[in-house]
Amino acid sequence: MFERAFTLAALAALVCPALCAEWMTDFEAAKRKAAAEHKPIIMDFTGSDWCGACMHLHSTVFEKPEFDAFVKDRFILLEIDCPHGDKMPEEEKARNEALVTRYAVRAFPTVLVLSPNGDVTGGFLGSGFSMEKIRQELQQGLDNLAKLEHAQSLAGQEKLKALGEFYNALNNDARPCAVSLEEQIIQADPQDTLGFAHRRAVERQRGDIKKRTLTLMQWRDPQQILAAVAELQPTVMPENLPLVLDLKLTGKVLGAQSEEDLVKARDAVSAELASLPDSPLKAEITARIQATFKDTRHLFYQVKSIRARREREAQGM
Repeated sequence: MFERAFTLAALAALVCPALCAEWMTDFEAAKRKAAAEHKPIIMDFTGSDWCGACMHLHSTVFEKPEFDAFVKDRFILLEIDCPHGDKMPEEEKARNEALVTRYAVRAFPTVLVLSPNGDVTGGFLGSGFSMEKIRQELQQGLDNLAKLEHAQSLAGQEKLKALGEFYNALNNDARPCAVSLEEQIIQADPQDTLGFAHRRAVERQRGDIKKRTLTLMQWRDPQQILAAVAELQPTVMPENLPLVLDLKLTGKVLGAQSEEDLVKARDAVSAELASLPDSPLKAEITARIQATFKDTRHLFYQVKSIRARREREAQGM
């Protein structure tokens, strides 16, 4: 029995390397291999010792024979692990964290398809997808490689237009990670004819406003909030003004002394919001205001509770 078990184990050890997908861990080495073999890279950002969704993706997809059969001879596989523990050398961990920043990874797992140069051609976020859905996303990234190479083979305005169209056609998961491609377009378009530089400036300002809002909401001080609004409103880009008006209403609500104050604040800010051009952000904040003010009596009760809590904290109680 022992001899038979040993034989089976030895056989599995011989067969597994031929069947199991080989994941590289060095980004530059993977790019060199991809260039030599003219294949795209599947880059998996994972947290092997803390990310449950990452572990689920590996066990239900990456470790399955169907996945091996699909990626074989089509892709170079690259795992970028970002563990919380100390199982990885600090130098490697720092390199991987730099890649997280470089590709603007905002969730784990993030799986990207890259050209041999490292440009994003597709990808997806999260787990829980069927094998067929993942195959479709990876195949789209593979198909996009030829489209990107064609766009990059062009020159002048024709190239700029093709790259812009390629970037805009990326799916919503992959597009925010295509930072290097976006930068190429911006550098090639000093007059910003495609509007990429402006769009990036809007997105960065929006991120700054959201971070500042989170900080202000830790204290929920209406005076601090309204002071920040007075500073932001004259200089904010029009696309981001709905965020500032939302913050303005929050400050007025937290400072309200009656239900009538709440209604006046809502009506005043809603009028400002209605005067802005239609946009998804405007629609989102308008819907939020409507939901918040469904019951002004309950809202005012919440405001009084927040105020009482702040007063107790200020007194050290």
